[in-house]
Amino acid sequence: MTPVPVAARSAVRICLAGLLAAFAPPAAAREGLGGVAGRACGVTAAAVVADIAPRPGGEVLAAGQPARLAGLAWPGGSSDAAGPALEAWASRGPARIVTLAGPPDRWGRPAVLPVRNGTLLAADLVADGLAVVRPDDLPPACARALLALEREARSERRGLWAVPAVQADDGPALAAFDGRYALVEGRIGSVSNGKSFLYLNFGTFGANSFTVTVPKRSLRRFEASGMTGIALEGRRVRMRGVVVGTDRPRMEATVPEAIERLD
Repeated sequence: MTPVPVAARSAVRICLAGLLAAFAPPAAAREGLGGVAGRACGVTAAAVVADIAPRPGGEVLAAGQPARLAGLAWPGGSSDAAGPALEAWASRGPARIVTLAGPPDRWGRPAVLPVRNGTLLAADLVADGLAVVRPDDLPPACARALLALEREARSERRGLWAVPAVQADDGPALAAFDGRYALVEGRIGSVSNGKSFLYLNFGTFGANSFTVTVPKRSLRRFEASGMTGIALEGRRVRMRGVVVGTDRPRMEATVPEAIERLD
């Protein structure tokens, strides 16, 4: 496995300064995360210093409570590839646990970003190709910084990137990912408007045709990023998200970082 240059990981530290700037060595178990940058990253008011213990599926026990690793996903749902790295990271002792603002998931787990010595656990896993970025979990600046590390891991075919993405015209492969996170590549054949969604259609209407839905409430962010329907039609893209359905599989994109233009 090709090591990631120190400069690349240092760049992520700079990009995520809003999360880390307040993390001087603590005199107590809790520290404030004040300032404009901290608020912009959407973190809560304090970081807890605690042990973490990895569990299957990207879950961790943080201070003894179940939590999920924010901004990370594993295509197909198995985090086995990251297991040894997670165990090694956890074995080094307590970390600062940044809890992102927002409600917990349906299992009651908050989204957390463990940090040690100014380095995010997420940055290490993404840089080594042991996890992919789940941008809808993260503030935009944080997502973009991790995606930059991911691009480098992908170009070197590290870890998970040794396996090709699912193709949008491969119906059986898409069906196998029903209910699970996937990376899907294909060309957007047409774009259509509905009452509540913008539809990105990857094939003709029929069995196994793949569609990505963009909620109308999210369109302003997409348009600000240049992701308009006109700009996307006919483009080859990489999508990331949970595949739903086996007959006409679909995926919802709520943030522009979930779509990568490939041409």
